Order: sequence, then C-alpha cells, then structure tokens
Amino acid sequence: MGDEVIVLCVVKKGSTGPYHITWHKDGAQLSPTGGRLTLSTLSQSSAALRIGSLRPEDIGNYTCTARNAFGSDTVTAQLVVNGPPKVFEFTFPPEVALGDEILAGCVVKNGSPGPHSISWQKDGSEIESGERVSVSGQSKTSAALRIAAVRPEDVGNYTCVARNSFGSDSFTAPLVVHAPPKVGELAFPSDVALGDEVILSCVVKKGSPGPFVVAWFKDGVQLKNAAPAGRVTVSTPSKSSATLHIAGLRAEDLGNYTCSARNGFGSDSASAQLVVHASPKLQSTGFPSEISLGDDTGVMCMVTKGSSGPFTMTWYKNGEEVSISNRVTVVVRASKAVLNIDAVRVEDIGNYTCTATNRFGTDSLTLPLLVTVVVTCVVKKGSVGPYQITWEKDGADLSGIGADLRVSVSTLSAGSVALRIASLRAEDVGNYSCTARNRFGSDSVTAPLVVHGMNVETTRA
Repeated sequence: MGDEVIVLCVVKKGSTGPYHITWHKDGAQLSPTGGRLTLSTLSQSSAALRIGSLRPEDIGNYTCTARNAFGSDTVTAQLVVNGPPKVFEFTFPPEVALGDEILAGCVVKNGSPGPHSISWQKDGSEIESGERVSVSGQSKTSAALRIAAVRPEDVGNYTCVARNSFGSDSFTAPLVVHAPPKVGELAFPSDVALGDEVILSCVVKKGSPGPFVVAWFKDGVQLKNAAPAGRVTVSTPSKSSATLHIAGLRAEDLGNYTCSARNGFGSDSASAQLVVHASPKLQSTGFPSEISLGDDTGVMCMVTKGSSGPFTMTWYKNGEEVSISNRVTVVVRASKAVLNIDAVRVEDIGNYTCTATNRFGTDSLTLPLLVTVVVTCVVKKGSVGPYQITWEKDGADLSGIGADLRVSVSTLSAGSVALRIASLRAEDVGNYSCTARNRFGSDSVTAPLVVHGMNVETTRA
C-alpha cells in the first residue's frame, strides 16, 4: 500500500493504425482524474496507466482495449496488493431475546490476498463450533457465526479476526440480549462481629440490559438513605450495581438482606442472612416469684439475637447436671432450653444454672428456685373458744412479724392461724411450735423443719 504503479499497454507490430486505446477497471471505463489516477498516450500504439499512492480500493482487474478500423483487442491484468486483510464491519440485530437464533457474517474486503485465516472470538476467547454455537462457511474471504437459542451467557463482545502472511485485522461488535436481569449471589463475610464495618455489593450479571432499578431490603423493608447519612447506607456505583454499607454493626442490623433488580423485561433478586459470629449471651425471666410445694413450675433460658449457633445448652442444679426423671424434664430446641418441674418438692429448692456454648465461647445464667411454705395450725373440734393462737420458732415468738416480711403469721378463722415462709432458706430450719390458749388452758404442737439436702421432714411432738 502507498506504492506507485505504472502499467503500459502496447499494440503489437503488424497492426494498422491509427488506434484508440482505453482503460477499464472491473468493467468500468477509467477517466483521467488529474489526481492519483492518470492516463497518458505515449505514442500512436502505446498508452500508460499510472496509480499513485496505492490504496485498497485500487485493487481489481484492469483491462486495456485497442481499436482500429478493422476491429479491437483487449488484455486484462489483476492488480493484487500485498498487505494485511481488512474485515468488513458487522452488527447484531438491535433487539435480541432469549431463545432467538442469531446469524452474523464476517467478510474480508477484496484486495487482501489470500489465503486468509478467519476465526471468531467471544470476549477474547476463540469460539469452537458446537451444537448450539457454531462457525461455518470458512472460505478465503468469509466465515459465519450462528447462535441457536440465545442464552444469557451468550451476551458479550464478538470479534472476527482475519489473518494472512502480511498481517491481521479484526472487528468487534457487542451482542445484547433483551431479558430480565439476573442478580449475582450474595454472601456476607463469615467472620462478622458486632462493631465491624460491613460492605456488600449487589451486581447484575451480564446478559441483562439496563437501565436497572437496583434496591436493597432488610427483612422485607426497603433501605433508603437518611439525610444526613446514617450508619446504614446504600450507594449505586454503576448502572448495574448497588452497594450496602453498614458502619458499626449492631445487633438490630442482623437479619435477612435482599437485593432486587428490575428492568423493562422483568426482575430478579438474591438474599443473604447477616449473622454475627459471637459467643452466646443468655437471658431468662426466671422462675415464678411465688412457688408453693406441690406446684408445677418451669423456666426457660434463651440465647439472645446476635449470637452464632449451633449451641450446646445444659441445665445444672447446684453445680450438678440436672437429673432427668418423670417429674423433672429438660427440652432443648435450637437456641432455647426449658426446664420443667412437676409437683415441686423442698428438695427442688436450689440454684439452677443454664449454660450455652458455641465455637466462639460460653455463657451461663443462674436462677434461684425459691419455695413458699405455708403451715396451718387448727384447733380441734370440741374445744371452747375464744382462742389465742401463736407461732414460735425455736422458742421465739413469730407473731406480729408483719405480712410484708418473708415470714408472716395470719389468722384464717377463730380457730386457725397460718404460718407463711416465703423463699425458704437454710436459716429457716428449726422447730416450729403452734400454741392455742383459752380460759381453760393451753395446748401446743411442734414440727421441726429439717432440710436433709434433698429432704424435709416434719414430726409431731
């Protein structure tokens, strides 16, 4: 390319002049342009064709024709340029839907001498013919690309590359599919802790043409930026992505996060659970405040939100693991442990400890089981009132202690008085006496309250 070419056309001897000599290129007569192309008559029997600064469009078949009164004669020569090939531009249809069939042709311009090597590439990787995507008709100057039943993964940049011994040329065109967006998978980091900064990007995969509306939701509620910017913000760095940013992670930030994307052809979404990997933290409301002997009772402890399962949960009584029986049961489900005690006895009194363990640590919570004891002293029938009934512990009068204290005495009727001991303690152990008096005399009964580890005995004196 760029060279100057001069071609001579000479009428052979023996012919009778005068002659009229003309030039044609690919069948079209050439006229002097005064520029790169010039035609000149050298003599009555010769003419010259000059092409200055050769270009690709000059390539072709050139014919010289000579005429006289007796007829004409022609001679043709092909002008071939030794240079790299030139690939014609191509495009894909402007509206391609999933499932469509696509055909694209790659043609090498005339003037690039063969043989040519023509290949197709997608996003820089050469395409190998298969059942659905194939390259066919690979001649010296063309090759066709066929995609049957277009899929989202077919979206990308397609390049036709032509090579010969003098160089290469290529042309690239994008294939865009009109389809609903496809959101990439979401996953929070596996080692998130409270107080951390959390950043998660939602990206719409290739094959889903924009523009997109991309939004973030937490537990079904859309997240919107507050003004001024708060701890939790959403940004859109591009037309096909949205980034969630949480500064100083708190327990209330935990939950299910969803990224949703939509365009004119549909929508898609992906979700991820934000879980803090932390040691367990227990909470409980404790045993009921009023438990009497014989009552059924229970208590539940649970791991608070923000801890990471799975958990191993166990109940202990006074440092020993709770013994399961028909009366005492333990039920553990996920992050909850329930202790049930039927028909409470004095031996059930004690400190109950719930423990929860995961791979990050252990927590425990101790809850006291306190029992209220009520003993009633009743004067037998046949006695003559009125009566004065009193209670003593180890000889000390308990009357008049007051109903607002832990140990109290109350009159139920003219012939009965109740002793109530709330939240039974070790110091409550002793001999309790009830004495009834009338104008004819007195009588008393004594019952020792004895706690033998797990047993309480009462004996009439």
